[in-house]
Amino acid sequence: MSLFIAVHPSSPAVEHLADEVERVRRAPAAAGLHWQPPGRWHITMAFLGDGNEEQEEAAAEVLDLAQERTSTVRVRLSGAGAFGRQVLWVGAGGTTPTDDEAFDALAANLHREVSRRGIRLERRQWRPHLTIARARHADARPATPLLASYEGPAWPIDALSLVRSEGGPSPVHNVVHRVQLLSRDDPPPGA
Repeated sequence: MSLFIAVHPSSPAVEHLADEVERVRRAPAAAGLHWQPPGRWHITMAFLGDGNEEQEEAAAEVLDLAQERTSTVRVRLSGAGAFGRQVLWVGAGGTTPTDDEAFDALAANLHREVSRRGIRLERRQWRPHLTIARARHADARPATPLLASYEGPAWPIDALSLVRSEGGPSPVHNVVHRVQLLSRDDPPPGA
């Protein structure tokens, strides 16, 4: 079992990307890729690795704290890339420089708070993305240009989820804790 903190794209963002993925997956450059179902699409904000019940509770506390300290940020999915031969992804970022900074700050704050609770994070630098396909015996890199100019609709990140992933090549993702983030226009709780 592994744990991660995720942002799930809005329904319009998922539908828009799903239409584009349907076009791309028919291209010869995408042959042999194993496509992730839209129900598993997410942006990993912090990967916590193998976790136990104590770490799950600590990570849930981090989300509760983030709920009190974080306003929504507008983001969009755009561009594409590959991690080696195995992973094809679509990038994610803020819709303005201010939103981009806030998005990066949200990830940094989550990483800091999780680390303070003794949970070790993976050492890789955070790169906001959504994995759309994996390659077992093929190469994901030739499909990258097919999505290089992709730009999806913007949406506000209005929730953070703690997800437990179980299984192997087709893992099952279960949201074990979820917090709603305040809109910039919402009054603070108790006001």
